[in-house]
Amino acid sequence: MEYSKEDLMEAKKQIWGVGENMGTEESKKIWEENAQFWDNAMGDESNEFHREVVRPKVTELLSVLLQCLFSRLISIFPQCGRMVFPGLVIMQSVM
Repeated sequence: MEYSKEDLMEAKKQIWGVGENMGTEESKKIWEENAQFWDNAMGDESNEFHREVVRPKVTELLSVLLQCLFSRLISIFPQCGRMVFPGLVIMQSVM
């Protein structure tokens, strides 16, 4: 069975209670309504799943990404001696 775009948009409205082009104010209102729940659920240190599963993998992926970026910067700036400039660029992008 195939669904039209209109059918899918109507289903989305029913599920999410919003239209295709939700405005900024409406979006902020929805975020604020859910903020306390997520603040309580995550706490100051986040939850166990985030600490034990998400953070380590995201950290691992960022490490690989930074290594790739650093390798690319070395190829772009081979004249930089000890690579001070590319290292600075990477550090600023992380912070």
